[in-house]
Amino acid sequence: MYRQVVRNGARVCVVGCGTGRDLLPFVTAGHDTVGIEPARSAVETVRRVLQERGATTTPVIHGFIEDVDLPGMFDAIIFSPHCYSYIPGSARRVKVLEKVSEHLNPDGRIALNFLRRTGSWSRVGVRIAGAVARLSGSDCPWEPHDIAQWAERPHGRGVVFEHYFLPAELHDEAARAGLKVVAHELDPFLGALSVVGR
Repeated sequence: MYRQVVRNGARVCVVGCGTGRDLLPFVTAGHDTVGIEPARSAVETVRRVLQERGATTTPVIHGFIEDVDLPGMFDAIIFSPHCYSYIPGSARRVKVLEKVSEHLNPDGRIALNFLRRTGSWSRVGVRIAGAVARLSGSDCPWEPHDIAQWAERPHGRGVVFEHYFLPAELHDEAARAGLKVVAHELDPFLGALSVVGR
């Protein structure tokens, strides 16, 4: 699927680049690549790995995609696996799509990896999560099919937010940002990848 998005010589931005799993293949292939990552320890790791590989000119920007300044224009902006699902609130995700689309070249594409919903989901859990959020004073905008869970991750542990999508929801968010889904593919592990463009 990435081959549909990343052509030879493409300038690529990898959102949620982590310690480099999704960044390094583009760097190795010779693409002008930029990484965005909110976890400081992951940024330190990927910068060290890039330095060890002699790719010292590949910038990795520390911060959330919502907050960082993107350096220039890109042919492809890739949200690493499930990364788009970690952004809380539909309105916030639409603003992110609007922001990154301003940094797309005319025929550029955005690849969105996200968690997909299967089977039936009860809204009771959403109401419980919303009540807990209000009682705790959280400003997190709980919406149907949002989940918060305690997780152990390589860079620490804590509460992880995730939103599980139906493809129609992603089509709707893309449309609200002035974009359209041009390709869509499911993976066997509850994930999905949609490619959007103008």
